[in-house]
Amino acid sequence: MRFTNALWTIITAIFLVALAAIDDEQLDVVLMDKDAFDLQLDPSLSYISVTKEYPMGLNFSEVKRIKQAGFNGDIYVGILANSPRMETALSYLKYLFYGESGEK
Repeated sequence: MRFTNALWTIITAIFLVALAAIDDEQLDVVLMDKDAFDLQLDPSLSYISVTKEYPMGLNFSEVKRIKQAGFNGDIYVGILANSPRMETALSYLKYLFYGESGEK
């Protein structure tokens, strides 16, 4: 995808809103495609991710609920490290993965 100045402005605005939600502990789970997962807004800056022993994101592309939602390509899901609702966020990921019946 070729990014125009207008598109970069929109991406930056969305990124800033997401950062504010993360800082305010209002965002618990993120879903993103491969481009968003790999996106680095400013290549001149270095970014550090604190993930302990956990992966940065799980590929949920083959999960039935993700496919039914109309997502195309690789879809990554992650729980933010500063979420005050870790158990609820984990329950949501289990729901996405297994559904109510426990089936993948």
